[in-house]
Amino acid sequence: MISDEVVTIIRDVLKAEGIERASDDTIVSIFEKELIHTGKVPARFLTDLNEIIEAKHKFDKGKLAKTDMETARKGSSGLIQFLIEYLQRKRGRELERAKIRIKRGDKFAEIVLLDKVAFVIHDVDAKETQKLEKAKINADGSLGPREDSTLEEFEKALAGAKFPQRAFIKEPIFEDIKNIFGKDAEVLVNY
Repeated sequence: MISDEVVTIIRDVLKAEGIERASDDTIVSIFEKELIHTGKVPARFLTDLNEIIEAKHKFDKGKLAKTDMETARKGSSGLIQFLIEYLQRKRGRELERAKIRIKRGDKFAEIVLLDKVAFVIHDVDAKETQKLEKAKINADGSLGPREDSTLEEFEKALAGAKFPQRAFIKEPIFEDIKNIFGKDAEVLVNY
């Protein structure tokens, strides 16, 4: 049902905003307070959400007219699309904060720092033959022993990752960068 899909996506967005729990009864008011009133989501989507909820109530009572169903369906497609794009943008910004970009010669590499593990991408432009490694992040901020990894493992780690609000780079990681990429490696800042 459309309403279940919309509620699930709204829960995902609220979770990304730091709100862990929202009951079915309070989800509309939390959505309005946290996303509409703060300007993160346009107000027209609140109307669409209310139409979807109203259609769900009419469906449960067996009184859903075709026009109500069509209105809810039209509103839900725009709302779902906006919320998915919002989530992707939010995760993208979080991911950008967790990346260290390195230039060596004419090639660019990245180290993506997640919670307890880092992924080293040796050449970001080599899509087909991309060498990917992972390493545990030690308590001093350095990288542990590196081992080969796959793109699937990287994607899975990104999907479940919690990104820090701020990423700090400690001195030992610069030594690791020299060891991995050579002493001529350059760290890119806000490119």
